[in-house]
Amino acid sequence: MSLYSLKGTSHPGFRRPASLLALSHTARASSLPTVNRSVLIPLIAFAAALLCVGTTGAAPSPQTSGIASPDGRIAVDFYLNDAGAPRYTIRREGQLVLRESRLGLVRDDADFTRGLQLLAASETQPVQNRYEILTAISNIQRRTTSAFELALSVLFTSGIQHYAEIPEGMAKAPGYVRDFLKHVPAIWDDTKFLDGYPGKFVILARKGGSHWYVAGINSEATAKTLTLNLGELSPRSAGTLIADGDGGNLSFRQETVHPASDQTLKVTLPPQGGFVLVFE
Repeated sequence: MSLYSLKGTSHPGFRRPASLLALSHTARASSLPTVNRSVLIPLIAFAAALLCVGTTGAAPSPQTSGIASPDGRIAVDFYLNDAGAPRYTIRREGQLVLRESRLGLVRDDADFTRGLQLLAASETQPVQNRYEILTAISNIQRRTTSAFELALSVLFTSGIQHYAEIPEGMAKAPGYVRDFLKHVPAIWDDTKFLDGYPGKFVILARKGGSHWYVAGINSEATAKTLTLNLGELSPRSAGTLIADGDGGNLSFRQETVHPASDQTLKVTLPPQGGFVLVFE
């Protein structure tokens, strides 16, 4: 573990000109042997840890310092640019996944990435901790179904979209679910409200390229059977439906659906369930 003292430009409403940062994850400096290779620290954990990562050098230097996950698949490189400002990048299996970024925190009322300078750093020492990654928590059961969670990838929009799943858990999902997540657009061309009621259920249609993505969720404990009017979407072919299966968590089913001649389609939302539907 290393301790880093950094000084930054303080906001008028704050009295924190300096911060003492500590790297507390199981990790290794680039010059240290790997520990606990059987444990994988996910990329998101490393991204979050960057708010508390400094350089392993004792003084400002253009030399790059790095940490890596115990299995070596994820690496964070930290360095000072020509102006002496701290910067970092993230790689996964050698591939760059996050380009050069500023170290610090940006809030609505203050920017703590400006004027951040490295003052000092302690010597790097190996720290060995054990972590257990769980796919489920004992005695706690998620109320919403897997198809409900999948529908959120269409219903929610964000500049940085996150999926709360570890690689091992995602590997258990059907191939068609993984393919859907790979191809769901990050930017939408059009959005239409099809049906819904605040606090009970919602069905939205979003257009990305030549495809319409229809997503629905049900927040209540009773099933709902709805007739959707797809006239505004003008589907030119049959659609692909991904909905809840009968096998519990991570259980899905996929089928081809055909709208009626009047461009309507009947769908059923299970209790706390959902669906996604893709049309051309």
